[in-house]
Amino acid sequence: MANALEDYLPILEKWFGDEMSNLHGRLPDKGNGILLGCPLWGEKYVERFGLYCLPTILAPKNLAALRGNCRMVLFTDAPSFANLWNLLRGFEAVTGIEIVLREIPPAVMARVGNQPKGDPVDNKYWVLGVAGQLALQMAGRAGMGFHMLMPDHVYGHEYFPNLQRLAQDYEGIAQPGISADVAKAHAALYAFRQPDGSLAVPDRDLGDIGWRFLHPQTRASLIADDTIPDNLPMLHLWTWKGKDRLYLSCCHMNATYLSPRMCAMAPSRIPATLDAELPSFFPEKFYVPKADDGLTYIELSDGGKPAGDQRGDLDAFVACCSEKVRYSDAWTPFAQRLYEVPIHEQETYTDEATVREQHAWLLAQLRDDKPTPKAKAAYRLIESLAYKVRA
Repeated sequence: MANALEDYLPILEKWFGDEMSNLHGRLPDKGNGILLGCPLWGEKYVERFGLYCLPTILAPKNLAALRGNCRMVLFTDAPSFANLWNLLRGFEAVTGIEIVLREIPPAVMARVGNQPKGDPVDNKYWVLGVAGQLALQMAGRAGMGFHMLMPDHVYGHEYFPNLQRLAQDYEGIAQPGISADVAKAHAALYAFRQPDGSLAVPDRDLGDIGWRFLHPQTRASLIADDTIPDNLPMLHLWTWKGKDRLYLSCCHMNATYLSPRMCAMAPSRIPATLDAELPSFFPEKFYVPKADDGLTYIELSDGGKPAGDQRGDLDAFVACCSEKVRYSDAWTPFAQRLYEVPIHEQETYTDEATVREQHAWLLAQLRDDKPTPKAKAAYRLIESLAYKVRA
């Protein structure tokens, strides 16, 4: 693994360095409002972006909030560039949303999907990580706020005006999400298609679509009375079904919002994805949305996404979750927060008091876990090889 990393990291670093040289080698291109940074490539994701993500961004109230107040930066590969350009031709004039298309270097993309199975450099998440870091730095240079956009995200009909509202009080907003089966959810989503082609899905309906057509990966994260303590998910996402909402706990959350000030001060940390490095970027005071905040989104996934359906006893669960946060207490404030996804009322559910009790109990087990010297040494090696910190 070390040789593969040492070989590939310079390619990723050159991409990052070239973009930073371009960004800082001229006067800043100042912008208004929020920068949406989105890495996407491949026919499947370009199609998903055009069919679902973009139409929900264009829902009337979302568009009203973003018009003249948003820059969308899309990182893609050479084969997808023309498809995106065609999809977005005339988009700026109609929507008032600025579009920037940046091509990911072929040398970077050559390693993705073309290596032997199990090769550690065949990792799209490193490419996603560098793209996310670049978008964050672009936001800081432009004096803009930042939102991490993904091509398979679907937004509630008032997501962006509510994000603007909450951004007045918080310099950082983070949220995990649930994943739905894209083929099964299609008809339910398109029932909310508007005459202008946009998709305006109310929050509770969107959350319920996600719940009804839950992808196996999110279903594998469910926790209930009969799963504690001997049938726990081997995941760092934990999900409970409440009466009219889902409760999610996850140490790795999407960077929903960072203020212009936080973007301007952000370090660069590659090739990790932003959700895996939140303590490096987020302010001490940050917010995780509740069901009534109007900040609902779901992810759309297909059968190619691993289900992650392994379960185990408490010891295995603690070991798995501790490894995901690299045995660091810096993740505690993120794991402590419960994100809420509104859904329609359920006949059977776990009441909120029990959810909070079980959540607190699981966190207590993690706090009691102490890494072995071997584990500490392994993660020091990973940090030295794969995560480069620049002030």
